[in-house]
Amino acid sequence: MTGMAVVRRGRGTVAFVAMVVAAIAIATVALSFGAPTATAGPVRDADPGAAAQIAQQIVVADAAIRINTYVLPDAEAKVVATFTAATAAAAEEERTHAEGASAPSVGTGDVLSAATSALLKDLAPEQASATRSAAKAAATAAVQHRDEVKFNLDAAAAKKAELVAALAQGGHRRTLWCVLLLDRLGAPVTSENLLGLVAWIEAESNVASARNPLATTQGAPGAHNVNSVGVKGYPTDEVGLDATVITLHNGHYPAILDALARGDSALRLVQAVAASPWGTGQNAVIRLHQLGG
Repeated sequence: MTGMAVVRRGRGTVAFVAMVVAAIAIATVALSFGAPTATAGPVRDADPGAAAQIAQQIVVADAAIRINTYVLPDAEAKVVATFTAATAAAAEEERTHAEGASAPSVGTGDVLSAATSALLKDLAPEQASATRSAAKAAATAAVQHRDEVKFNLDAAAAKKAELVAALAQGGHRRTLWCVLLLDRLGAPVTSENLLGLVAWIEAESNVASARNPLATTQGAPGAHNVNSVGVKGYPTDEVGLDATVITLHNGHYPAILDALARGDSALRLVQAVAASPWGTGQNAVIRLHQLGG
């Protein structure tokens, strides 16, 4: 335990265990997915197997969102660059066609050199036309690539929103809460992040866990204490998520945020929790090992 109200945690009992950003409004899909009171029992998935299947699909959709979000700026820049090149090539083609070819100059200077220059000038319009055609094709290809990236991004975002809604409709509260937390933190929804969060939630199991699975003591409108160390019960799921995000960003948990941002190791996450002043200690590490992580 620590003396800071925002980092004191109830230990609880150990129990069982996926641009705007972009353009997904999933944080508001089902933020009334909780129980009727702020002190409901431990958060659970109605059907762990079904929740796991949906979560894996969310992992895939989230990865597609991140990949295409990363690629899109370069694709947009390529459209601008190739359009500029195509415009310049068209202007050069127009200029060379307007100038036309010149005959060799006989009587002054080197006849062979003059003939060569004239020949090159004669070929210039053809070369300019070929350059313009190539530049136009490159610009067209860049637009097609950019549009494909946008399409894939929109499709992945729509799929993820659909899957998040399915979690809510299916009563898969624990997985839904983990996904919504990761989204609010801007962290990737990966299998490792989900597994680490589940282990952490199970290590913090408490009477307020339906809306406060990680047992933060962060104050919020409508919150009330549910135990002697100040773990809060929140009036809505949205308030609980916001309080958890605020706590994680209060400056005491950089290693936890780093582990979530990487998203590649559930063990790194729970070890960061254990080494932090959150109050969970080694419980999350133990739970992860029990879950096979």
